[in-house]
Formats: sequence, C-alpha cells, structure tokens
Amino acid sequence: NYRYFQERLKEEFGRAKRHHFDLCLMFLDIDNFKKFNDTYGHSAGDIVLTELVSALKSDSRLQDSVIRLGGEEFLIALPPNENLRIEVFIERILKLISQKQIVIEDTPKTVTVSIGYTPVCKANSAEDIEDLMNLADKALYRSKERGRNRATGISDLQCPPNYIDNIEIAHDNRLLSLNEIS
Repeated sequence: NYRYFQERLKEEFGRAKRHHFDLCLMFLDIDNFKKFNDTYGHSAGDIVLTELVSALKSDSRLQDSVIRLGGEEFLIALPPNENLRIEVFIERILKLISQKQIVIEDTPKTVTVSIGYTPVCKANSAEDIEDLMNLADKALYRSKERGRNRATGISDLQCPPNYIDNIEIAHDNRLLSLNEIS
C-alpha cells in the first residue's frame, strides 16, 4: 500500500544519500487501459493488471518497489545502485511488457505502458520527494502525449524540487534536460 511505499522510499532515500547513489522514481501507466476494459470487460482488465505486476516483480530489482496507485497507474522506486543505468533499465521494462502475451478469451493480447521518471538526487528531504513525484507524473503525461509505449524522464534537474510547479516540461526549457526512450 501507499503508506508502506512511503516508508520504503524514505529508507531507500536515506541509503542513496549515505552511499551517494541515485534513486529513481517512476510513474507507469497502462496505455489505452479504459478502451481495453470497455472492449474485453473488467475481468480481462484484472488479468492485465495481474500479469503486469507479475512481469514487473519478476525483475529482482523491483521485488518490493512497485505499488498500484489506483486504476492502471503504478509508482516504482528504483532502488539505488552505483551501476544503475536508468535508460537501459527502462528500455528493458518497456520491452518486457510490450512483448508479454496476455491471453484473453483464448487469444493472446499485448499491452504497452508509458513511463515518467525522475532521479531523486536533488531532494534534500523526504518532503521534497513528493514534489519529485509530481514531476515524474508530468513526465508520464508527456510520454502519453508523444505516442505512448515510451518513457520521458528528467535526466538533469537543475533546480530544487519545490520549484517544480513553476516548471513547464518542454524541450526548450533550460531548467530541465529531458530524456525520451521508446
């Protein structure tokens, strides 16, 4: 649940600060999930949710770091690691999910996801993390606007997270460096 996730996030944030590793927050949303539910029914949507979580949890890095926020939206805290290459990891998630066959009414179906992500390196406290989550959420919606089955992330945040509400995510914005993966 979300309370558990917040506790885990504080632990991971502390560990990242102590060891000078990056921690990354990701919002993940199933593309066109409402249409899928409307076409195949809510029980088929439940199968998709179960299969998605199973696929994510099969990655050892995500064992305790995935929570469902509601509907088809998930929040992931990617644990800190000195060898983490976030772009490689996100490419793997996108590929893993888009290639997974989900059987609905004896027919294999595929789903895709959109992702928004941000590193937590600019956070000075656990309270700043809430602002960074808002930024990752904005990046998620940019992924959806740009065509789905992709990730948009903030690779270099050059301001404190509490300024995020004043930032419009755009390629020409000098405060943010965006990174898009598809």
